[in-house]
Amino acid sequence: MQHKKTSLAATTYRASLPMAALALAAAAVSTDSLAANDYATKCGGCHGADPKGAGAPFSFKGKKDASATKAAISTQPMMASLATLTDAELNAIALEMGGQADIGAPTATPTPAPTATPAPSATPTPSAPPAPSATPAPTATPVPKATPAPTASPTPTASPSPTPSTAASASCDGASAKAKPIMFPIGEQNATVGQTLSFTVSALDCNDVPILIKASRLKGGSLLSEGQDFDTSGAWSGQYQFTPSSSQANQSFLVRFSAKQTADSHKASKPWKVRIRVFPAGSGYEEGAITGVKVQSARWSDGALLVSGRVDFSHALNASDRKAYSEGAQITLIGAGDSQLGTFPLQPSGKWNAKVDSLSDSTVPCEVSAQLNGREGSRSVKKAPETCLK
Repeated sequence: MQHKKTSLAATTYRASLPMAALALAAAAVSTDSLAANDYATKCGGCHGADPKGAGAPFSFKGKKDASATKAAISTQPMMASLATLTDAELNAIALEMGGQADIGAPTATPTPAPTATPAPSATPTPSAPPAPSATPAPTATPVPKATPAPTASPTPTASPSPTPSTAASASCDGASAKAKPIMFPIGEQNATVGQTLSFTVSALDCNDVPILIKASRLKGGSLLSEGQDFDTSGAWSGQYQFTPSSSQANQSFLVRFSAKQTADSHKASKPWKVRIRVFPAGSGYEEGAITGVKVQSARWSDGALLVSGRVDFSHALNASDRKAYSEGAQITLIGAGDSQLGTFPLQPSGKWNAKVDSLSDSTVPCEVSAQLNGREGSRSVKKAPETCLK
């Protein structure tokens, strides 16, 4: 069925049915439980028991050849679980469907015949020929360890994309008029003031009808209406764009996306929530995650330099973000003449503590500073001796 492109107030993409059916059937059936990789186990869930298409809930639209199925598997993320099918299995399924087995069988690599072992010379007591000594495997060259940089700047943990349980567990098998659209998962996003963030929003309808994707209101954000249509994966997709202003810096926003059938607005998907962090102009997650480093206390006591302070996190980060950021983060303590006194771990609360006991009255600095990812704070050392280094 040929679909015409529809201009909508929000962006839509129409599903290419055969690709969607194959993708969702593959995602819905665990390969661990299959007895054989044939049409019944891999395709029957969405295309019916008859591989020729008679009585199936969805037509193949002529895409039955083995090469067409293999191309769809390699290009569509939703069909990734079918990548283990061999060319022979794809050819067999294509023949069941009435298509062409047009994938050539790989040329078998000839196995060299083993060298015959000569029979030992007959002797009164023949000795068994000794087994040839195994050639030792070459010793692997060890990979050199990377030399750590003096300042251990943490690499922020990327925000994990939500587990695609909603879309991956959905199946169009036995879909009825009551079936509702399904939103595809979208991970958390990071935005920078003055720069446009753009990402794809997709949804699927098992009834093969046009759907409309909507987004909740956010200043500077919009779901583009131009170019909204179905794509080759069988999903309706559009582009969401967001250009934050300076007033939105160091904040996070929650945008809700949902899809509904254009012919029946009551058939709507469950909303998918996407969290967007906004950082100041010129900074991303790593630079904008913290807004300052402070030294709250520094004193010389009983031959040891005791320093403590805290890091101010951006309000765009939540508790999980702060915990992820602090893992591996190190505060660098600097003394007189920019000498490094050591590195000390950052706690998820933002606090840090340092103790340096390798100094003397003549080497203790009069002032110390703490650094992390371009942020710095300093303080004079209380009770420092008159001979302290400036």
